[in-house]
Amino acid sequence: MYKRQGQVTVAMSQLTVPRYGDVSAGVQLTATPTGMPLSIHGYVVTFAYRGLVATVIVMSMADLAKEDALTVVSAAEKRIRTAS
Repeated sequence: MYKRQGQVTVAMSQLTVPRYGDVSAGVQLTATPTGMPLSIHGYVVTFAYRGLVATVIVMSMADLAKEDALTVVSAAEKRIRTAS
């Protein structure tokens, strides 16, 4: 257990994503806590479909391939389309 809170360095960049729903946008990020030998890698993709807005967050402590993250986003979009 950690007795004090440290700093976290976060690097973010715009992510080019396919069009999901009516409109979509995304970011890629890496968060590295100071003094810890690990990083948290993630993708955040938001899309809108027929007035519904969904945000899908895919994170991992291991390197995460963009294609794997977008597979999760695609599955979420398909679920929303079929439920609408």
